[in-house]
Amino acid sequence: MTPSPRFARLRVLTLIGLLLALIALAVVWNIYAPDDNQGMAELVAALRLSAGSWPVWLVLAGVLLASIVAVPLGIIIVASALLFGPLPATAYVLTGATLGGVVSYAIGNYLGHDGLQRFAGERINRISRRLAERGLLSVIIIRLLPIAPFAIVNMIAGASHLRLRDFIPGTLVGMLPGTLIIAFSVGQLQQWLVA
Repeated sequence: MTPSPRFARLRVLTLIGLLLALIALAVVWNIYAPDDNQGMAELVAALRLSAGSWPVWLVLAGVLLASIVAVPLGIIIVASALLFGPLPATAYVLTGATLGGVVSYAIGNYLGHDGLQRFAGERINRISRRLAERGLLSVIIIRLLPIAPFAIVNMIAGASHLRLRDFIPGTLVGMLPGTLIIAFSVGQLQQWLVA
C-alpha cells in the first residue's frame, strides 16, 4: 500500500525537523561550550556539585534527550559517570538510553519500512527480514558492536522488521557490558587522578 501524498509529505517534514534540531544543537554547543580543558574541568566540577540534588526524572530525561539527538552514547556514559559515579550512571544510562531508543525506534517506525527500502534498496530489506528472524539476538549483537550512532541504529531498527518486544530487552542486555566497562573505567581514572 502506497502512503498518501499528504502522509508522505508529513514524513518528510518530520525528518527535516529532526535534522534542523540536530543542526541547531550543534550550533548552540559550538557557541557555548568551553574552549579549553580548564573551562571544561570547571564546568564538570560545577555540575558534579549540583548533580546530587537533581531529581531522578530530570537525569533520565537528560539521558533520553541526549540519546535521541544523537549525542554519542560513550559521551553520555562518561558524563554520567563523572557526575554520579559508576553504578548510578549505569542505571541512569541504561534506563534513559533505552527510553530514548524507544522514541527513536518509534520515529523510525513512523517514517516506515517503505522509506528505508526506497533509501537503501531491496538488499537492506532482505537483511532487515533476516535480522527480525533472530530479533532479540540480533539487537544484542548490534548493541555490542559500535557500527553506527545510537540514535541512527534505533531509527533504522524501527523502520526495519525488528519488533519492539525484541528491541527493548536486546538494547538493555547489549548495552550493559559496554556501559559498565566505561562507567567503571571513568570511576577508576577519577580516583587515580585525584590520588
